Amino acid sequence: MSFSFREPPSRLKWSDSNSLDELDGEFASSVLDVALDLLTLLVEDNGGLWRQLPACSDVFHPLAKLLDHLVSEQPLHSSLQAKAKSLVDKVRSVERRRMPIAKEKAKPKILKMYEPEFDSK
Repeated sequence: MSFSFREPPSRLKWSDSNSLDELDGEFASSVLDVALDLLTLLVEDNGGLWRQLPACSDVFHPLAKLLDHLVSEQPLHSSLQAKAKSLVDKVRSVERRRMPIAKEKAKPKILKMYEPEFDSK
C-alpha cells in the first residue's frame, strides 16, 4: 500500500483512528504531520524533552537519515517538507555527549585479608 504525501495535512479526529474507510493521502499526510510535530517536541533547541539526555544523538541520528531519504524520494506537501527539513537540522545539531567506555589505567589495589585467631579452649 503506497500513499501520496502531496495532500495538505488536516487536523486528525478521533473518528479517523477507528474508521473502516480506505486510507487516503490526506490521512497519511495528517499522520506524518503529527509524527513530525511530536518528534520535534523531543529535540527542540530549548526545552526539548530528550535533548539533554546523553543518548539523544544515538537515538535520533538514524531518524535523520530516514527523513533525508523520505524528503528526497517522496514528493511531500510543502509544509511537511519544511517540517521534515527543520527536524533533520535539529537532530543534526544535537551534540554527542556520551563518552566511550575507557579501560582502567591501573589495576585496583587488593585489600589484605586477615584471618582472625580463635582460642580453642
